[in-house]
Amino acid sequence: MPVFNPKLSHLDLEQIKRSAGIAAKETIPEQLLGDACAQALLLILPRASWNIYPYDQESNTILAPTPVRLPDESITRHLNGAAEVAVLAATIGELLENQVSVLLLKGLNTLGLLLDAAGTVGIEEVCNKTAYIISETAASYGYVAGRRFSPGHNDWDTRIQPDLLSIAEGSSIGIQLADNMMLIPHKSTIAIIGLYPNNLSLEIPTDHLGCDKSHQTECYARKESKKNDTAI
Repeated sequence: MPVFNPKLSHLDLEQIKRSAGIAAKETIPEQLLGDACAQALLLILPRASWNIYPYDQESNTILAPTPVRLPDESITRHLNGAAEVAVLAATIGELLENQVSVLLLKGLNTLGLLLDAAGTVGIEEVCNKTAYIISETAASYGYVAGRRFSPGHNDWDTRIQPDLLSIAEGSSIGIQLADNMMLIPHKSTIAIIGLYPNNLSLEIPTDHLGCDKSHQTECYARKESKKNDTAI
């Protein structure tokens, strides 16, 4: 099981604003935005783990030591043509979300919102860097890596997350699941990347589905953003 500790030296300020739900025409003090970004880079502890397994198209099953059968939902359509899958787990740790709570308790709502948004951008960066490593690994043996896809997107039920977390060995990097299927730490992700033979005639989507395309109604980042948006 590979474990990856990517270094984040930069977070896109415009992405942070978008993640916070701030319209382009709205003015946010640059100092405040810069402070949130600087704090995030200090507090983010990025880690990712993944495993690659054969994938059986006929039964929609990931052939891990404990096989995981995928429901006949958007994920199976997404993996059409995949011969293998990479199952990954990623997190930025809990220090950032703890600091967000401290800021909100102090009434520093805007800074708290921006820091939370920076964490969302941070976990996306961790996933993107991990997906790149997986893509390079797949290419070395003649495969093309498709788009990252997570439970909660489209109709893929989050109740499959315990099985995926297990075969990604996400507990080794500190990720747990609450009873309501929320990942702990909250700025964490579980995802599947299909690996396709490079001579496959199908069109393989390689753009990744990020947090802004998630339909998880219990998403921590979404709830916090909505709760604090009026403070800006």
